[in-house]
Amino acid sequence: MVQIIKAAQPKKTFASEFGSGLGEGLRQGLSEAGNTFADKINRNRENEFFQKNYGLDLRGANDPQTRQQIISTELPYYRQMKQAKASHAAYDQQYPETQQGESRQVSGEERTPSQNKGGKNFPQEATRGEKVPIMTPEQMQQRGLQYARDRTAQGVPTTAEQGIQLAEQENQRNETYNNKIDQEKNARIAEQQRYGQKANDMLLKLYPNATDEQQAVFRRYGENESFEGKSEADIDRALSKKAAQFKNTISDVQNSVVSAPRIGTKLWDLLQGTSRNADQTIQDMRLQLKPLLDQGLNDTARMLLEEKGYYPEERERIVSGLGEYTKKYLAEMPSIPKEKAFKPMGPSGLVEEQSQKLNPEQAQVFTDTLDKILKTDPSVNLILLRKEFEDKNINWRDYKDALNLSASQGFEFNDDQLKQLEILNSPPLSILEKHLYKLGLIGK
Repeated sequence: MVQIIKAAQPKKTFASEFGSGLGEGLRQGLSEAGNTFADKINRNRENEFFQKNYGLDLRGANDPQTRQQIISTELPYYRQMKQAKASHAAYDQQYPETQQGESRQVSGEERTPSQNKGGKNFPQEATRGEKVPIMTPEQMQQRGLQYARDRTAQGVPTTAEQGIQLAEQENQRNETYNNKIDQEKNARIAEQQRYGQKANDMLLKLYPNATDEQQAVFRRYGENESFEGKSEADIDRALSKKAAQFKNTISDVQNSVVSAPRIGTKLWDLLQGTSRNADQTIQDMRLQLKPLLDQGLNDTARMLLEEKGYYPEERERIVSGLGEYTKKYLAEMPSIPKEKAFKPMGPSGLVEEQSQKLNPEQAQVFTDTLDKILKTDPSVNLILLRKEFEDKNINWRDYKDALNLSASQGFEFNDDQLKQLEILNSPPLSILEKHLYKLGLIGK
């Protein structure tokens, strides 16, 4: 039997043990140092990636768990911000006109505050009565993009689509608000019409022959009474009293207006020492008609004057007048030299002064003056204006033709002027009337 005897192990010296330990520690230290350096490089790369792509700053967060917590918590927000800004850029590229740094003023149709708001006899308002602008689709897109930019800049990620949705919601609220204003306005109008009709009915009971103008004026009294907040009974009493006063005022003025002054009355006034010139007579008549004119009853005043024998020009001089600009333009226009030519008009021996035709230069002066008057004083009294042009030797036919031309070019005559145009279809005076007018037997 052979027995194997282990060789004796050499005894380690201090130097060998130190060298061996030093080598192992150096290898482990170098390995750990390498790992730490690699981690730092990776963190820097991560920091750069998140900063560049999402704006998320991870600098200073070295602990892996801390970094993971920050990323999981903050990254969704920064992704939303990136998505929002990308949508803004996409819309800017598709619609270059929307690239605005500041909010735009969105225009809308012109709005005006409602009138006659409130009053105890009207439904109470839930709005201020002033409409807000309604945006067009293009304006909604602009407003929506501005919403998105503003909210995103304030830290609330908002895409362009979300901003446009907000603008649409705003537009819907505005439409609802404006509809409410229309409802309130219609309710007020209905109440005004009811009180106006109540006044009209009371007037017709006392004054069945009231004209359209008189009824319209008295309806306004009923509408105004409704704003006072009185009870129905008080309003009825006030309107009944007002209707009686209204009728009596018209009757009193009718009785006070004197007949048109003609040669007979002029001679009598001259003998009595009470004669008045034309301007003084006009002022006297205006004073007598003042109760009607103050209420806007101009047509009623004309009707009373016509009943007393006043002719159109006389009536208009009393009831109306010419504005300062009209007088100025008329004063600047030179008179047209008049070339007299006569032709016999039958066995009576009466003659008519033939119309003078204007040469091109004279016609231009006349039409320029008329155009300036119509532009600066579009409500000018056409009958009085004819008289002024007649004094400048403009024939009534040329004047009427010029008015017709203005109408064909877009000038719109008001209701009073349309009535005056009917009178202008005839000459101021017929052949016989001209002679009677010169004798002071009729007016003009």
